[in-house]
Amino acid sequence: MSTQGAQFGKDVFEPLNIEYENAYKHNPFKRACIEKSISMLKPGSRVLDVGCGTGVPVSSMLAEADMAVTGIDIAPSMIEIAKSKVKGEFLVADCLEYQPQGTFDAIFVSAAEQVDLETGHRLTLSLTYADVHAMVFRLAKSLSVGGLLVVGQDAADDHVSQDDPHWDETHS
Repeated sequence: MSTQGAQFGKDVFEPLNIEYENAYKHNPFKRACIEKSISMLKPGSRVLDVGCGTGVPVSSMLAEADMAVTGIDIAPSMIEIAKSKVKGEFLVADCLEYQPQGTFDAIFVSAAEQVDLETGHRLTLSLTYADVHAMVFRLAKSLSVGGLLVVGQDAADDHVSQDDPHWDETHS
């Protein structure tokens, strides 16, 4: 199921490493979202960080709050950094193909966005909106009863014009 967008994401994120971390680690909106989510979870909760990058800030904040963190990212160098900095299990995996083992009390998909230079389409995690939709619904099936799904995403309306095939006129 992996797409050209997934490979594009690997090609882009693999060399960035600490530069990527430095760009996002102090984002006040992301940090506030994670803090609120932590307040809704019990210590020891099993959590999944999709697209964890270097583990900062999401996985590190969760681990510091005594959560059992699993992080996945398509970029091997990002995973190596996460393993060296954050307590948890970190795996190189394509989020479109990753099959969770067991259930999670929370799943975090805190997405960065890029523009596909060939098509001009805005991509989440370097994926199309259709791929993100399918991924989120597939991963949500591994949530425990009452589990928390945290999706950090720009509204598509801010980025997709009405003549784009990804436009959703229902805004749903």
